[in-house]
Amino acid sequence: HSPNIAGSTYHVSRGFDSANLQLASKQWKLRILELRTSIVYGTRTDSLKEPITRLDWDYWFGTVVHRFCLASKAGVPIKIYGKGLQEKPFISLNDCVRSFERSIKYDIKVGHEIMNQTTHTASPDTIASLCDGDVNHIPNPRVENEEYKMNIKNEKFLKLLDAKSPTKESIQKEINLIKTDMNLNLLPPNWTDAYDGVLRPVRM
Repeated sequence: HSPNIAGSTYHVSRGFDSANLQLASKQWKLRILELRTSIVYGTRTDSLKEPITRLDWDYWFGTVVHRFCLASKAGVPIKIYGKGLQEKPFISLNDCVRSFERSIKYDIKVGHEIMNQTTHTASPDTIASLCDGDVNHIPNPRVENEEYKMNIKNEKFLKLLDAKSPTKESIQKEINLIKTDMNLNLLPPNWTDAYDGVLRPVRM
């Protein structure tokens, strides 16, 4: 089986993109750097001092950090499927943008090079503790190993980024900033339904 064969349309599409990039580099002798983006969180970058970025928190597009931050700030329980011990790769919005900027001048050979665009891994349980809210563990609807820890190789990417994995304190600072930037007055009237995946958000 090819490493790109996956169990969802999303992952199949990513594999298709990667295959096309590899073919293009081979046929046209291009220098291609593929950054495989992990879960992005954050509201600001070094060049954005105001929270003007898009922030998804709903059931369909919201990432776990943003959703947990919103639940904490709104005073509703943070819902975690099962044990919440799975570890997945993450990267802050600022590091994500910085790596795009640095990749423009990054020296690579002719061919197709892949880097995992991630700085650290974390579990839902750990993220919930950093968001500082009440946690509600609910039955896991997914059939999966609830203690699976993804082993992501990111040494080459950290070299490109010219950085080390963030400390717990720096991640905490980023989460606090996300919560500060969230304006609960801008939430749609049915935001809890959209959060739980019952209804789409109603535009105000």
